[in-house]
Parts: sequence; structure tokens; C-alpha cells
Amino acid sequence: MHAIPNDLPPAVLNPTDEDILEVTTKVDLLKDESKIHTCYNLQDGRYVKVSSSRHGGGLEEARVMHFIRIHTDIPVPRVHMVFERAGDFYNVMDHIPGDRLSRIYGSSAEDLQNIARQLAEIIQQIKSLSIPQQSVIGSWNARPFQNTWFKPLPWHQNVAPSSVFSTVTEFNDYWIRRSKLRVSSSFVDNTKIVLSHGDLNGANIIVRNGEIAAILDWDTFGWYPEFWELIPPRIWVRGGDKWLEALDRTFGPESEMVTFYKALLISAFSQPG
Repeated sequence: MHAIPNDLPPAVLNPTDEDILEVTTKVDLLKDESKIHTCYNLQDGRYVKVSSSRHGGGLEEARVMHFIRIHTDIPVPRVHMVFERAGDFYNVMDHIPGDRLSRIYGSSAEDLQNIARQLAEIIQQIKSLSIPQQSVIGSWNARPFQNTWFKPLPWHQNVAPSSVFSTVTEFNDYWIRRSKLRVSSSFVDNTKIVLSHGDLNGANIIVRNGEIAAILDWDTFGWYPEFWELIPPRIWVRGGDKWLEALDRTFGPESEMVTFYKALLISAFSQPG
């Protein structure tokens, strides 16, 4: 049984002042202040993800990335350093060359099928990780979800979870409340709770030469109903008919729960008017 480490290697946690200044200077030249959560290519083989220190998710994500690299074959960028400055958390990692899957949905059916098979192997590796099992739905560290899926939207009076979900029914009810659809949670609460990446959408999958080169954005890592992992790859897929067909061939036809949740999420995230 493996526990995700409380600390990263000392060299990662304690960068020099010179290293920090180099990164922050480059980021300041690239920064787009209109974004809350931003990533920058430092053009030196490194990439930096900047997030608000207030949410505390940046360090947790770096810990997860380090853990996944050690205990699986999943391609994950190596974390070089982490630090806080002026209310922001910086996670400096490898820049992985390649294309986001969402930009190459027009690839050959053979290539997309190969990518879907690799994705299935990645999902299975995550589910098989030997870390203490949770019986609740929430972040891997037994805290409420604070990732992109669950943050309040400026145009909607939704509320982020204040605690973990004790059951799948509670999880379903949360999303039904957030959506504008008048539906009831009539599904049987017998779905397994499994360890998941949480957001395997095409933008978080880097592909190079027909192979998955990296899985990004591990701040969504946690315990979810088993059906959840197949929602992000299937939702908001523009021009991705061949990709959806590859998913069907690999995972089987879209399940009733995935279809139900796609409708809930599209409604929950749509702007009024």
C-alpha cells in the first residue's frame, strides 16, 4: 500500500532565489491578467502552471504528479520546482512536445483507436493504484473537490462542495441542483467509487507520433463514481466523431449514466441568454 507523500523532494520544494526570479520574470512577461488559472511555456524545456495560493491545490497537484511518475507507467511531466509568490503558486514542470488531442480529432481512425486503447490502460493503472481506499467521493486527500468542475461560476449561483459526498446519490443530487434540468436522481446507488484522474478531456492529453506523450492537469485527481472518468473524453468534442467512435470500440457504447451526466454538465456550465 502506497501513501502519496506529504513532501516532494527537497530540491523541488526549495528552489534557489535565483531560480525563482528567473521563472517569475519570464512569467511576468507572458502573463495574461484576464485569466485566473494560467500556464506558460518558458521556452527552455519547462512549463509553469500558476494558480491562486488561496485554493491550495497547486502543491497537492505537484505531489500527485510526483507520485504517479514513481508508481505507474503513465506519462506525466516531471516537476522541477514549486514555490509561492505574491499570492500565486508556481508549479514548474517539463514541457512535453506534442499536440493536444482536442486539436487532432481529424487524425486517422487507426491512430485514434491506438490512443483510445492507451487511454484505457492509463485509466486502469489509476484505478489499480494501491493507496488507502476512500468510501466517500472527493479529492484524493479526503477533502471536498476544489477543482474546475466544482468551482462556482460567475453567472450562476452554484455553490462549491463544502464536504465530501458520502454516496453516489449525494453526488448526483449536487449536479442535478447545479443544472437547469428538471430531473430526479432515479439511478440505483450501486456505482463503485474508484480513483480517477477526473478530467481526461482532449485538452489534457498530449499526443506525439500517434502515442500519448503526457497526461496533464492532475488537480482533479480523486475518488469519483466509476462512470465519471469516461465523461470528459466524450463531452464538448467538436469535430471528434472519429474519436467518439474509437472510444465506443474501446470502452463499449456510451452508458446511460454518461449520457445523463453530459446533459447535466452542459446545462450546468451553459451561460444564460
